[in-house]
Amino acid sequence: MPINCVILDFDGTFTDVDAEAEPFVAAYREDLADLLGRDVQDAWQEAQTEVARDPNRFGWMDDGRIVAPALADPYILCTVVGRLVLDHFRVATDEGLRSSILQLFYSRGYPKTRHVFREHALEVIDALLEKLPGRVFVVTNSNPDAVRGKLDALSPGLSERLPVEGNAKKFLLAPLGVDEPGAAEFAALASERRIASLPERPILVQRGHYYRILRSILTRTGTSAEDTLVCGDIYELDLSLPEAMGASLHLMTRPSTPVYELDAVRELGTRGGISDDLRSIVARL
Repeated sequence: MPINCVILDFDGTFTDVDAEAEPFVAAYREDLADLLGRDVQDAWQEAQTEVARDPNRFGWMDDGRIVAPALADPYILCTVVGRLVLDHFRVATDEGLRSSILQLFYSRGYPKTRHVFREHALEVIDALLEKLPGRVFVVTNSNPDAVRGKLDALSPGLSERLPVEGNAKKFLLAPLGVDEPGAAEFAALASERRIASLPERPILVQRGHYYRILRSILTRTGTSAEDTLVCGDIYELDLSLPEAMGASLHLMTRPSTPVYELDAVRELGTRGGISDDLRSIVARL
């Protein structure tokens, strides 16, 4: 089926997330040290070593369950390490309070990130907008104004041509209300996905807030999941829900992309694509 709509993640998909996040990591660690009133360098390093030793044991948590891999990108790794440091010092043991604190650190640190795009970013965005005018969107967990600012730094006025849906909360394992539009279709989706190379746990699929945004885009554009391509750099966070909905997927890789995420996309055959070159997205159309 031809692709009639493209939905793009932003951080890590169109950016060199390791380079852009360096100031974020420093700010996150400083905020954590300020909260605790002590130097956290040793505890931070110990936590990073623990995660690297067995990364599948750890991840971004929601409601006590892993929703994204620990090493997926520096933003998630900071959240995982921050949680372990709080454990170490026995601070903010209430889960709701802890999640709010870590999300606040993210929100404070994100505006400090650098503008470092992947090669060919503007070329690819322009090509997508030319091929599918009005049917290319960015859907991101990040603050939409910050993302629009990065797009305009790449090319003045780009944010006016490329709509940004921010604060997507792709990590949130929340259901839809029973009377919400699409509630029955959402409830009928697979709740989890098992991958042989990740025996420790399932991928959790039903993420209600993210589903609302995807469904809204498909409704507004008159397209369906089956003729939509969703691109992201983290299968678990960006792509597992669109896969269950019937979309085609494209995984933009980094050196730390987990093997099980590569396997998940490879299992889709022609519905899936994997590369580290943005131009391969245009070739999918």
